[in-house]
Amino acid sequence: MWIAAFVERYRKWCKRHGYSFSEAKAVEIHEDARQKFPLVPKSDTCKLLVREAVAQLNAVSRTVETYRVEMDRLASQLPEYRPSCP
Repeated sequence: MWIAAFVERYRKWCKRHGYSFSEAKAVEIHEDARQKFPLVPKSDTCKLLVREAVAQLNAVSRTVETYRVEMDRLASQLPEYRPSCP
């Protein structure tokens, strides 16, 4: 039951973000997550820690993208610059 719901959500996520959907990959992700995450207690403290970790990862990801855009902008001023594929 849970696996079918996850596969459907994963399919929709892939479509929304332009990724190729693979049911086998969805099942693999679900199984990996199922094996790893039950070890974490479902307390309010753990939920808070996970939310904070996600927020930090998102902030780092945004920062890296900002640096990448700025590096690309600066590099584009060089005569030997060739834009990378989008």
